[in-house]
Amino acid sequence: MMGKKDFKRVKVFLGLIPFIILSLFIFYFNCSKKKPTQPDRVEELFYYSGGKIYLDLSKEKIVAKLIDCDSLTRNLFIHSEPSIDSTKTPEPIPDRFFIFYVLPGTDIAQLLRRSKENPYVVIVNPVYLLKSEPEYELIATDQFAVEYKPEVSRRVIDSINSIHHIIIVDSLFGVPNDFVQKITPESEKDVLAMANFYYENYPMVYSHPDFISLIELARF
Repeated sequence: MMGKKDFKRVKVFLGLIPFIILSLFIFYFNCSKKKPTQPDRVEELFYYSGGKIYLDLSKEKIVAKLIDCDSLTRNLFIHSEPSIDSTKTPEPIPDRFFIFYVLPGTDIAQLLRRSKENPYVVIVNPVYLLKSEPEYELIATDQFAVEYKPEVSRRVIDSINSIHHIIIVDSLFGVPNDFVQKITPESEKDVLAMANFYYENYPMVYSHPDFISLIELARF
């Protein structure tokens, strides 16, 4: 026979049922909502003369600095990455980088992600194409050109660079706060992203990759 205490427990439980059903419905609704997908890569661009220059990625080649410049290391990298076209000879460019040709149909974004984990690779970048002139190639290495605003002291510059593991490799004689800076393997971004990060977050006159163009390569 049900006592008064048992009856009260049942009454309390029955009173909770609508709340339980509502909670389960909210949980199901939130779990079943389609989450927005994120793009594989953000739109590529760099800042120049106060504006944005938009870029595409070449589907034919990438540029990389390997742990050594010798032919053995190049061959080891080529044979460790099936998307690299082994029938085409890598082309040397300044700062110990090489242009590597890729096979048709290669997913460049995935190739770059794999190459960053490759034990033979120090730094890897896509080869960029100007969106406005897709026949014009821009080669990024590990260096970017900057000019800090006049009020920024050298001590502040060195402090900023220390945070991001950046080193100064050159300066323009007679122009204060104008440098060529270099990312290192410890830097958290590639050279294009780092140049943009400096421009967007620090007092800069300009900051963009120290690109090598087709004209410069023809002279090399």
